[in-house]
Formats: sequence, C-alpha cells, structure tokens
Amino acid sequence: MYKILQDDILKDLHNNITHLESVSITTDLWTSRAKDSYIAFTLQFIDNNFNMKHFTADCKPFPGFHDAAAVFQKIHEVLENLGLNDGNISVYIVSDNGANMVRALSEPQSRELTDIIDEFHSVIKEKSWWHIRCYNHTLQLAISDTRKDMGVSTVIEKVSSIVARYNRSRPARESFQSFQSEHKLPKHELLQMVETRWDSEFIMLQRFVEQKAAIISEQGKTGIDSLTVQEWKLIEGYVEILRPVAIFTADMESNTKPTLSTVLPVLFEIQSSLEEFVKKAPKGTGIMFARKLLANIKSRFPNCNYKESELYQLAMSLDPRFKDVLCGTVTDAVSLLQRKTLDKRRQHISRGFVEISATKVNTSSSVEQLNNSNNDKWSYFNKKVKSNTIIEKDEYELIKKQVDDYLSQPTIGGNEDPLAWWKANQNIFPLLAPLARHFLGLAAKETACERVFSVGGNIVTPKRTTILPEHVKEIVFCHDNLEFP
Repeated sequence: MYKILQDDILKDLHNNITHLESVSITTDLWTSRAKDSYIAFTLQFIDNNFNMKHFTADCKPFPGFHDAAAVFQKIHEVLENLGLNDGNISVYIVSDNGANMVRALSEPQSRELTDIIDEFHSVIKEKSWWHIRCYNHTLQLAISDTRKDMGVSTVIEKVSSIVARYNRSRPARESFQSFQSEHKLPKHELLQMVETRWDSEFIMLQRFVEQKAAIISEQGKTGIDSLTVQEWKLIEGYVEILRPVAIFTADMESNTKPTLSTVLPVLFEIQSSLEEFVKKAPKGTGIMFARKLLANIKSRFPNCNYKESELYQLAMSLDPRFKDVLCGTVTDAVSLLQRKTLDKRRQHISRGFVEISATKVNTSSSVEQLNNSNNDKWSYFNKKVKSNTIIEKDEYELIKKQVDDYLSQPTIGGNEDPLAWWKANQNIFPLLAPLARHFLGLAAKETACERVFSVGGNIVTPKRTTILPEHVKEIVFCHDNLEFP
C-alpha cells in the first residue's frame, strides 16, 4: 500500500508541477519513545484554481549525527525525489531556529563550510530554496526570554506540579470538583502543559486562573501551600498579556489558508496590544512583563528581517484582507507589486506558459524580412531588443493598471477566505493571480510537521517501542495521505 500510495502522490505532484508557482516545505526533527530519530517533510502549494494542496512528503529515519551537513543531505534527497531541485519551481523551506537547521538552510555566502563534506560543496553553492524561520518557534523564544527575565518559569513549574497532583490523585480531584460546585465555577478539568509549546503553557495557566477559587479552597482544606498573592498576580498578568497572542497563534494553525501573509498584521496587532496594555494597565508586574515581552518580540522579529522583507510584504499585499495597509507608503507597495508581477511574467515567458502575442508575431515576420535583406550582421539582435521593449511596455501598462485596480478595491473581512476571493477574481486580475498563487501558498509555521510527529507518537506507543523505524515511516505516510470517501 505504501509504495502504491507514494507513486500516486508523486504522479499527482508531477502532473501539477509544470504549472506550479512555488511550493512550501516544512521540516523538523523528532525522537520517538524508542529513541529513534526522524526528520519529517510536508509540502503545500496552491493549484491553478486557488485550492491549497497539502501532503506529508516523508518521515525519514535519521540515525547518527544531526549536524548541518546531515540535515542538508536529507533535504537535498527529498527535493531530488520530489523533482524540485532543478530551479524551475521556487521552493521555500520552513524550520525552527535550531543552529543545525539554520546553518543547513541558510544562504551559501553566509554559511561556514568547514564542516560540510566536500561532495556537497557544489550543491550548496547552487542552493535552490529560500529559508523561512518558523513564526511559532520564534515567538516561543521571545516568550521564553521574557519568562527568564521576569522569573516566571519557577511559578509556571509550581502551577504544573499542582495540576499534576489533581491529575494523578482521585481524592484530590474529587475534592477540587466539590469546590467547583460550591463556587459555581465551570466544571472544567485542569490542563497540563507541553513543554515545547508555549500556547499549551498559556492554556494551562488560563484554566488555572479560571479555577482560582476552587484551587485555593481545596489546598487550604488539605493544608497544602498554594501560590502566594504575588504569584497569583504574576500568572494573572501573564494570562492577560498573552491572551491576544494566543488568539492569533490559534488562527495561524491552518494548513488550508494562507499563513505567511498574516505574519506582519499579527505582529502589528500583538505589538499594538502590548503597547496599549503598558499605557493603560494599573502599575504592577503585568506592565513589567508586557514591556519585557515587547522588547523581546522586537528583538526576535527585527524589522530588517520581517517588516522590511520583500517576502513578507508581498505575501501581505497579495492577501485581500490586508493589501498595502501596513506598507511604508502606497508607492512602495505599488512599485513592489508591479516589479514582481513583471518578473513573474518574464518567468512565464521563459517557461513557455505565455502564448506569442500579435505584436510578437508581427515582429517575427519583420525579422524574417530582415533576415532576407541581410544588411546588418546585428539585425537579429537589434530586432530582438526592439521586440522585447515593445512587448514589455505593453505588458507593463497592463500590469500597472491591474495593480492599481487591485489596491483600489476595499479589503475583505479578516475572517474571510483570501483564496476564495482570488478564485472568484483571478480572471479580473490575470497578471496578478500567478503572483498570488506564488506567495499565498507559503507557510509561516512548521505546525504540519508537529502533526506528523503527533501521529508518530500514536504509533510508537509504550507497548510498541520495538516497531522498526521504516515501518513507522510507512504507517505515518499512509495515515496522513490516504483519502477516504
């Protein structure tokens, strides 16, 4: 089944690949309960009808060292197997901020090659992808920095141990439930965090604060020390500050809607909400936490890599929910879209997507006449230059008009589907539509890989730790890619 399914998916990809504008790949590393290591790859793209396609490309066993050279080799193998290493399709790879990942995926000129084995040198110099650092992981690092600066980690560990007590002790849980009824609180279970996901930490603390009265009463009855007043204020401030961050993080979990286009608007919302909190909130630990978090977000998401990045600006501008609202000036957005649309048009011509226009045909006839006259040895070249100039001028006028018309239309609602909008309007903006397919299909997070590892964790259970890594690979692939009627 695995081999048949793999062949079918590769066939489907190769049938679409001729007309693809870009593909977005996410990758990450995982170690199972059996202590076997894996590297996963997922792939997504937008097809010609603005449908987001997604599948798991591989969950490869990854024994040995996981240095930059080894990671690079695995990436190169996957791209080769998928037929994506020829440079015709723009490839974007999303990873976390791990040193080995950053080094393996970074630009060749910025990488020290001393520990990369010689056989990969020529391939590295011709790297055929762009690296995107996972938004979620970068945000998690900013929040972790703030926790360390504010000493919140100790309090979070204390909360986690209290939650663990209620999860493992039936009498404690029953006593807690009785106090929930007494205080007329929602009958919600306390939730334990997952250390590698900051949002699960937030969810644990949010639920903990919700059940504050029941927890204090239950611990007071049993004589167990609860949190101090200052510790309660600390986690209440933590929850209040991170609530908008958590809301936007949840919105970016989708693998069926654009996510890279939302990065700049989300960062704008988060920074604005933190600045507003600092201005209006009463004095206390919350303000200090908000200030530290704001500083760490600005440090982890520097403007030179995000707000001033053409990649993020293009994705945002092509999303009808946002367009040029957050661009430096309208002129900047117009110029960027015009230039990139013209580049995309040239790419389509070179790939044979664009039919020869009437102008081109007439020019070709003139070239034949010039060939017969044979008066100028540079006649073909000169005529070619003239032909390109005429065609590009005509195309450029059309591009300018479509960009102006697109940006002049009102933005759609924040909860509306931008791909549905482009699907309905692609014939109105035929020169812009390929650019939208290129940049709206890019992922901002490696969430898809986390889902792959979640499946792997359900396969390699405590009672199935002897399962072979190759079998894990095949089961994960079939689970993620099989479609049932």
